[in-house]
Amino acid sequence: MIITKVNKPFPYLLVDEFYDDSEVNLIWQELDFLAQPFKYQDGSFSNKEKDRDGVAVKQSKCIHLDNVYADRKISNILMVNRKLFSEQITMAFSDLSFGYDYFSKCNLDYTTLTLYDEDDYYLPHDDFSMYSAITWFYKEPKKFKNGDLVFSDYNHSVEVKNNRMIMFPSQIIHQVDKLVFDDTPRIFGDGRYAISQFVSRNLVR
Repeated sequence: MIITKVNKPFPYLLVDEFYDDSEVNLIWQELDFLAQPFKYQDGSFSNKEKDRDGVAVKQSKCIHLDNVYADRKISNILMVNRKLFSEQITMAFSDLSFGYDYFSKCNLDYTTLTLYDEDDYYLPHDDFSMYSAITWFYKEPKKFKNGDLVFSDYNHSVEVKNNRMIMFPSQIIHQVDKLVFDDTPRIFGDGRYAISQFVSRNLVR
């Protein structure tokens, strides 16, 4: 893992090569298995805010993995993404800023797999959680442009890269601009995958 603690324009954690080769292979096994349109739902219905001025806030395809797999051990992705709660990541994120150490007390997370295809996007929004961690994957050579994560309030963007994870407080407004594909032949699954973990704390004991 290559961990970068970013402080400006706001504190966030950036991790390149987040997963090792064996973990990446496991993830792609599941991504390839799920690469059928009928397995995804319309992402426009997955957000708490359905539309804005008549325009869908989100256009993409998504799967709520925790709803699909009753047993986490059946999903490669849900098994390997426990890495987010490793001591190395927890300490790096907690050191970023005041209040970020609350991540170590969180005990609840949900994982959504989102596939962005031609013209898919996500308008500015926040997430209904305390912390958001997003890891990106795509087939190489990359067949699309755009798709970076944009923090519009800060005029700041983070480039989408394979096996790159970004983690930040969920209340910070962010968006994904429309994907544009080149003219090379492509199939379903050639777009931008985002494995999003929404982390909170369950106060019920």
